[in-house]
Amino acid sequence: MTVADEELARYGRQLTLLARVIEATLGDLSLTGYRVLALVEQGDHRSSEIARQLAVGRPTVTYAVDTLVDKGLLERETAESDRRVIQLRLTRAGREALRRADRAITARLRPVFEHIEDPDAALRTLHQVHDATVATRAEWLRLVAARHKKRRST
Repeated sequence: MTVADEELARYGRQLTLLARVIEATLGDLSLTGYRVLALVEQGDHRSSEIARQLAVGRPTVTYAVDTLVDKGLLERETAESDRRVIQLRLTRAGREALRRADRAITARLRPVFEHIEDPDAALRTLHQVHDATVATRAEWLRLVAARHKKRRST
C-alpha cells in the first residue's frame, strides 16, 4: 500500500464516521430513508431508479419506501402514462421531514466547519469530490449491480 492509498483509506474511514454521525442526527429517519426522500424530491419517482441511484438492491428500497409510506412521508401512485408503473411522491409531512433533516444536518456540520482553517476551501474540495463521484458513478454502479447479482446467485 502506498502512502496515497493509506491516506485514501484513512479518509474513507472518516467519511464512514461522518455518515454515521449524520445518520444519528436524523433521529427516527434512517440514512437510506433520508436519501430516498431527497431523491424523490429531486425527481426520481420510481423505486427501480432510486435503487440504482442509491446503489442498493430493490428489496432495500422497498423496505425503506414501505417504512416511509407507513410514516406518511411518501405516497405511491399509479403513473398516468402507464398504469403498471408506480411512482413515489412526497407528502407534505415528507417535505417537512426532509427540511427538518436538512436543518439538523446543517446544525451538526456547522461546528465541524468552524474548526476548519479555510471552510470555503473545504467546501470547494467537497464539491470536487462530488463532481468526481458523479463522473465515476456509472462504472461504480455497474460494479455494485454485479455484486448484488452475485449475492443473489449464491
